[in-house]
Amino acid sequence: MNVSELLELAVLDAFGLLDDEEQHAFHRAFVASPPAVQAQLRREQTRFSHVEDLLPQVDPPAALRAAVLERIRAAEVE
Repeated sequence: MNVSELLELAVLDAFGLLDDEEQHAFHRAFVASPPAVQAQLRREQTRFSHVEDLLPQVDPPAALRAAVLERIRAAEVE
């Protein structure tokens, strides 16, 4: 996993949006990363953890996450 992918997962993790498999993969990659990268990831997570207070506290439709992730995966293939 490269640093860009780790940063992306760090943001999703800060928002609690990783499923169990993604969470474990992120943790393994985080632990294997150099200290400087770990520090950068922690800074990003801290920065985004405060954004949650600005977002509305609503539960999105159950199918929304799956639909968004499917579109992201499809875009990555293109």
